[in-house]
Amino acid sequence: MRDRKLRELLREYPRSGNYFLRHGIDPDQYADFTLEGAFRDKQLDPEVCLTNLAGYIDHYYGRDTFPEDLEQMSVPQAIDHIKIVHHHYEKELLKDLSHKIERLMDLYFFTHGGHLKKLARYLGMIKVELEIHFIDQEKRLFPAIAFSCETGVFPERVTRSVQRVKEYQSTIGGYVNELIKVTDDFAVPEGEDEYYKMMVRELEELVRDIYLHIYKENTLVFEPYEKSANK
Repeated sequence: MRDRKLRELLREYPRSGNYFLRHGIDPDQYADFTLEGAFRDKQLDPEVCLTNLAGYIDHYYGRDTFPEDLEQMSVPQAIDHIKIVHHHYEKELLKDLSHKIERLMDLYFFTHGGHLKKLARYLGMIKVELEIHFIDQEKRLFPAIAFSCETGVFPERVTRSVQRVKEYQSTIGGYVNELIKVTDDFAVPEGEDEYYKMMVRELEELVRDIYLHIYKENTLVFEPYEKSANK
């Protein structure tokens, strides 16, 4: 890893840019440095930094999003998987993206302000909708579904709530589609700095995770619940 260019690592692991920023390494300025070279230039111990960087990458990218036993999970197990693998990850990613867009607005308001304002608007809508989605599921719907699966009792109010959430998913999907349009399907124009590229790649990560998250909710939680409720 030590001889990889910073630019190459950021392309593969966009969120690793945050690790470099914390160490005073600007992703644009150091894009063509090797990792070891960047750490040495900042008078940091490359061995320690490379080890910590590997742990940082493993923390964010070592998530097993499709474990082998995924389809054999019970509904309560699938709920735990979704909360741990997707809810927590998306909360952190949304927070990080909001910070990045705010910084880019400050740096490039006069040249990219219109574009960045559109990004901020749609990301803000997605953030609000997902935060409502997370709290509603974690506090109310998921515990009710898990209890029904354990007891074999399927109240009509829970079934109606499942239907509402499935309809609600289309609202989130609409905002996601607008975000994809604004970014021109996550294209990065030539000449943009590495920080901007990091932001676009993280937006793409977020969208991929949202789609996978919704797919798992529907196929691993809601569909099995509805089948059991309709028996």
